[in-house]
Amino acid sequence: LYAGTQHLPDVAAQDGRGYLMLPVTRDEHIHLDKTFYGGPWRAARENGAQDIFEMIALEQEILPELLPTSVQRTHALLQLLQQQGTTYVRSHCNIEPVSGLQSLRHLLEALAPWREQLQCEIVAFPQHGLLRSGSLSLMRKALAMGCEWVGGLDPSKVDGDMVRSLEATLELAVEAGKGIDYHLHEDKSTGIACIR
Repeated sequence: LYAGTQHLPDVAAQDGRGYLMLPVTRDEHIHLDKTFYGGPWRAARENGAQDIFEMIALEQEILPELLPTSVQRTHALLQLLQQQGTTYVRSHCNIEPVSGLQSLRHLLEALAPWREQLQCEIVAFPQHGLLRSGSLSLMRKALAMGCEWVGGLDPSKVDGDMVRSLEATLELAVEAGKGIDYHLHEDKSTGIACIR
C-alpha cells in the first residue's frame, strides 16, 4: 500500500515494519496418518513402473510398522505445517482392512490439541480399493466417526469394476451427506469413461 491510501475509519492501522503479509497456507492434499516424518530417515522405495498394486502391497507391509508411532509422527508433521503458516489441511486417511479404523483413531487423537490453531477436514480414503479391499463397512464407520469426505480412487484399475465402484462411492456420500474427494490415475482408455 502506498502512504496516504484510504484507511477504513473504524479499523486500527498496524505498522508492518516492512514485512509482507500474505494469506495463510492451505494444504488440500496430505496423508497425515502415514508419515515417516519425525522418525528415522528412510529412503523411498523405487517404483519405476508406478504400479499401484506394488504400492498397495508396500503399504500393507509398512502400515503395521507405522501405527504404534503414528500419533507422535502426525503431531510432529502438524507442528511443522503450522510453523510454516498452514492453518488448514485436508488429510486423506487410510480406511482399509490392514489398519482398520486405527489410523483414523490415531489421526483424531493427534489433531485434538491443534483444534484452536489448525482446521482439518478428513477424507475417509479406501487407499487399497473400495471393493477390492472390502472396505465398505469400514468406510461407513469412518464417516460416522466424523470424516467430512468420501474418498475414492481408480474404479476400473484398482477395483476392477468402474460402475460398481463409482455407485458404491456415490451411495456412501449420499447416505452420509458428505462430499466426494476422488483420485483418478487411470489412463485414457478408462479414465475418460470414469469422468463421464
